[in-house]
Amino acid sequence: MATPHLPPEPPTASKPEPELELEPAAPRRGALFRLSASIDGAMRAFFFRLGYWVAANPFKTVLFSLLVVAATLAGMLRFRSESRAAELWVPQGTVALKNQAYVEQRYGQTVRASTIAFVQKEGGASLATRDAFLQMLDVASAGYYLVADPINDEEGADGTPITYEERCLETKDAAGNVICRTNSVFNLFYDVDNVVKLENGRVDFFATVRVRIESLSDAEIKRVLDDPPPVNFDDSPFNADEIIGKENGAVRILMYTQLANNKQIVEGGELIDKEAEKLEENWTVLLLEGTPLLNGRVLDWYVESLWSQGDSLAEALTGDLPMLAIGFVLLGVYIVLFLGDFHAVRSHMLLALGAIATTGLALGACFGISSALGMFFGPVHQILPLLIVGIGIDDCFHVTRAVDEVNQKESNHGKSVQQKIALALSQSGTAITVTSFTNVVVFLLSAISKLPALRFFSLWAAVGIFAAWGFAVTFYTALVTFDLRRQDAKRRDCCPCFPPVQEVKELNWFKKPAGGFSRFFGNTFGPLITRPIVRIVLLVLFVAGLAACSYGASQLYLKFEFAFFYPSGSAQREYQDQIDKYFKLGSPTNIYVRDRDLSTRENQLSLLELCKSDGVIAKNEWIQGDTLDCWYNAFRNENGVEGDDAVVDPQTFADRVARFLEDPLYSRYSSSILLKDEKVEGCKFSVQYIFLDTNDDEISSLESVREAADSVGFGNAVDEAPAAFPYIFFDTFSEQYAALPGEIGISLGLASLAVAIVCLVLIGHPLVALISVVVVGIIIIDVLGLTYFSGINLSSVSVITLVLCTGIGVDFVVHIARSFLEQVGTRTERTIKALETMGPPVFYAGFSTFLAIIVLSGARSYIFQVIFKGFLFLIIMGFLHGLILCPILLSLVGPASFYADEADKENAERVLEERIVGRQGAADEKLERRDEATEEESV
Repeated sequence: MATPHLPPEPPTASKPEPELELEPAAPRRGALFRLSASIDGAMRAFFFRLGYWVAANPFKTVLFSLLVVAATLAGMLRFRSESRAAELWVPQGTVALKNQAYVEQRYGQTVRASTIAFVQKEGGASLATRDAFLQMLDVASAGYYLVADPINDEEGADGTPITYEERCLETKDAAGNVICRTNSVFNLFYDVDNVVKLENGRVDFFATVRVRIESLSDAEIKRVLDDPPPVNFDDSPFNADEIIGKENGAVRILMYTQLANNKQIVEGGELIDKEAEKLEENWTVLLLEGTPLLNGRVLDWYVESLWSQGDSLAEALTGDLPMLAIGFVLLGVYIVLFLGDFHAVRSHMLLALGAIATTGLALGACFGISSALGMFFGPVHQILPLLIVGIGIDDCFHVTRAVDEVNQKESNHGKSVQQKIALALSQSGTAITVTSFTNVVVFLLSAISKLPALRFFSLWAAVGIFAAWGFAVTFYTALVTFDLRRQDAKRRDCCPCFPPVQEVKELNWFKKPAGGFSRFFGNTFGPLITRPIVRIVLLVLFVAGLAACSYGASQLYLKFEFAFFYPSGSAQREYQDQIDKYFKLGSPTNIYVRDRDLSTRENQLSLLELCKSDGVIAKNEWIQGDTLDCWYNAFRNENGVEGDDAVVDPQTFADRVARFLEDPLYSRYSSSILLKDEKVEGCKFSVQYIFLDTNDDEISSLESVREAADSVGFGNAVDEAPAAFPYIFFDTFSEQYAALPGEIGISLGLASLAVAIVCLVLIGHPLVALISVVVVGIIIIDVLGLTYFSGINLSSVSVITLVLCTGIGVDFVVHIARSFLEQVGTRTERTIKALETMGPPVFYAGFSTFLAIIVLSGARSYIFQVIFKGFLFLIIMGFLHGLILCPILLSLVGPASFYADEADKENAERVLEERIVGRQGAADEKLERRDEATEEESV
């Protein structure tokens, strides 16, 4: 907004309020302008009164602000973090979450898998050798027989040592020996006729396999690996494609997985199983850092467990936080140096510390209020300090700039500090309210998202931005009052306790007058970009850039893997890289039949249709038919039932199932059948998808298999939910992928609508509002295109980044556009004046954010990598479009000014100021008369 021209003498309360019109009778001032002018006038009046009070009571304002923050921090008692993926990234109320709730209720939680990937060393010997297998056995058995220290806290175990054998998922071999179940290459060499037993009578799996391996030659081992049997020793399927990895016919990777029962509980927004986590932590550390295992190794190995996954995720969330801290230090140094001029008196180094403190109060209030309202703190929330500090510092820059401008104006030299602060806040308060209001509305609209992480991040951001605005116009304004008093007293900035200077020099430390950056925009940059030939060249470049980025944006597609969350260089990421290198695996899944009496003939036939090798599941285009492992097929064979129309006698069905599960060969199916009160109420069986290359494939495969399972009719329906359905945990992410395009469209659409409405109302001219919205839209398209060219595609994290771009992108455009309408002269002259007035604060705001995020260029976390690139592209495009494209468009097709000439502008600004000052003066005079009367009464 342009600075009002103040009258030489402030009006007194006794003067009647001028009867002048705020605007001349010109046809270009329609209803929209009058509405915008009314809103602007009301805001300026409000902020004048607020500034007048704050400047009169700075100590009270500071104390009140601190008390407000202290009160809000009480809300931290309800602070809760959330790290469960299903609670962060999955749209709530989806079919997958409902299926998950049913599965966990009826079947319990899934098992815990701890996996070792044995990989041939670069240039090393083949894994298909006896020496390699013996070392693999050494490594695997060391982890298996590990004894972890007991957990002695009040919520842990009873203090006894923790062993894997006590937590393992059990199975039985053909001889009925109980053994811990593994899914590994060692199963191929387990000899049920020559088992080695421990002192407690249990089979020593590794010793049994070792005896077998030592009896074989390298060639014999290779033959077994080249032609493995289709089943394990316990008759479960042996899927060689996910255990033996080859390259050019040579064995490059072999897998070993041990399975344990999962006993997780929810604690503090996290799934906790303390015993298992302790065991897995020790297991991981031993295998990756154990010196005895590393000596003389002829192969490499990589490990995965639930603990290592959580550890890698924690590393992703906390490993880059020191970088953010460095960024904030750089930001602090920048603020201290550039908040004011390089001048003994007019600099603002101490005030800069106050600006940092202001953002700290905003952060404290944000945490307290959001926590009190029950909103969780998720992984993405870690960028909130960056967002709030950036916006808060921007607000402080605007307030400081306005105060300096008012203070340096010759006509204001006779005014009190209280009047100067009030005048400055009436200008800057309105400006930061426009941008803050836009951002708050954008984030509030984004909070309707179905993705919990985006919804709660948006709500936290809205609270934080509002808090930053509130403390900027109160707490920080009080600090500016102290600083302005210091300047009026001619005291040095960094040493206000020292004696004042004799004379305040006009030139700064570099012998330059104040406002050098404004002169650069007004005398050099503005005239350069508005030259006709330069405008043409720049517009051609912008069109070419828009075309390229539009192509990039059109090529974006869903691409996300949970492994993206693991930071580069972490143990979990290295493991995943090896799996991706040597395997093209399809995801496993289970088919569930819920709450049905499976003994009836009708339901047995329906179950057969699901289980048989030519049934609807095995023949589905997304399923590897030979991976189907259904208990019902083995059950029918065991009972001599043949033919698609034959079933087991319903009257003896449950008894036969019970006897079937007692057989050692089929005991592994015990967890797959819901046998209760001599009735089979439901079941599940496993199958595997083909390799799914894209997220779209994952969505299509899930929908297809759901339709196939639901197409089989089961009797005895108990609700409207499908009787049969596929489910695995990662289905919840497939639901997210399916929802993301709609989420992106809704989020960007509502955010753009909010920007358009705010621009239309607060800018006051449809054409300028349209130009602003179009430029913001181009910024978003360019950011999308650059996102694609940088190797990032659509994901839940990039959606959050796009919302940030929409909200913050408007800050680069609106200030210039609004200022253009308030200047007088030709289009080119008004464009240059707008750049001279608003170019510096726009640049300072963008550059301060750039300093805060530049250190994240080396981030290992996927979240911070995406956020860094998004912010970097936004700042670059914001600068280019806000400071170049928008001014060029305004200089070419911008509408006429709000004012006919300079006199008209000065008249309108003087009348508005006189009304504000006059009303405040009248109020002050009334208070003085009341105080005098009170004193007389007391006398």
